[in-house]
Amino acid sequence: FQPVMVVTPVLAVAFLSYRLDRIRLKRVAIAAMVVMGIVLVAIPAPVVLLKGEFRLLYPYDAFAAQLRPMLSEDAFLVGEDNLIAGNLRVTMPQRTILSPQLAGLIDPPERHCILVWDARKRKLPSGELKQWAERFEPGALERGEPQYLTAPCKYKTSKLMTFGVMLLK
Repeated sequence: FQPVMVVTPVLAVAFLSYRLDRIRLKRVAIAAMVVMGIVLVAIPAPVVLLKGEFRLLYPYDAFAAQLRPMLSEDAFLVGEDNLIAGNLRVTMPQRTILSPQLAGLIDPPERHCILVWDARKRKLPSGELKQWAERFEPGALERGEPQYLTAPCKYKTSKLMTFGVMLLK
């Protein structure tokens, strides 16, 4: 889509060049500068406005380092969502790591399951992860002991990220 977005304004000016006098050309240039300024401010805005709560700043490599000693060879992980599962998969490529949406489609060969979720606002899994865990092993969430892993967010922010981890089987 990017090549279309780059070429379209050039083509528009080329096709309409017979209608562009000095005043209209100046208006088009000013409009382009305004759009460029808005884009330059809007791209970093989520990181600045969310003050370290931006999900891409989560320290997945630090969590993976804390998580590795807890894992047995016959364990697979189920992350709370695709972002957590995918980033843990990048940091631990040898492991089977799924999201609740994929866990129902794939029957992993490992016997033990470990749940991983964002534990800053809730101490136990919720939503799709909770539903999947109840189907996988009914009553395990009430019997299980969650553990919590904490690490600072990336790029020297003072925010701490906490993941909850629980063994099901």
